[in-house]
Amino acid sequence: MAPLAPCSFDILAQHRLRDRANLVLGREAHRVRLCVRLVPTRTEASIILVHDGHLARRARAVAAYAQLSQRPHADLAGLLPGTYQRATLSRLVQIADALSSGATSRDIAYSIVFPRHQPLSGAAWKGSSERRHSWRLIQKARWYLQHGYRHLLSRG
Repeated sequence: MAPLAPCSFDILAQHRLRDRANLVLGREAHRVRLCVRLVPTRTEASIILVHDGHLARRARAVAAYAQLSQRPHADLAGLLPGTYQRATLSRLVQIADALSSGATSRDIAYSIVFPRHQPLSGAAWKGSSERRHSWRLIQKARWYLQHGYRHLLSRG
């Protein structure tokens, strides 16, 4: 099990079953989850990739992991979204959740986008910049739900 974990990562959690082991590795604020299949007849480490629609993405992830394994102090900042990106994505997920539960654009505006603002009257709301900004974020959340989030998951 030790050769699969780069030396700069700590094993945070480990769960062994008969034919596999699940590991959670960590370094600073970064976490990596691995499922290691245990094959008693093989002595060298190997990685098996399922041949399906996500094969290319998995292959890139394996290559990135192999590169990290060879360079234990590699910078992971390029693989993970930054603080601003995480906050923006978190807000877009909140908006998507609100949309799926039936919230209106006005509800989203004053509960998620502008939580400290007082709601505007109907006529003022129709021409407000708050309405335009909320609609822009709603459209962006819908776009991420349809195809944008896959791009974020394939980074690295």
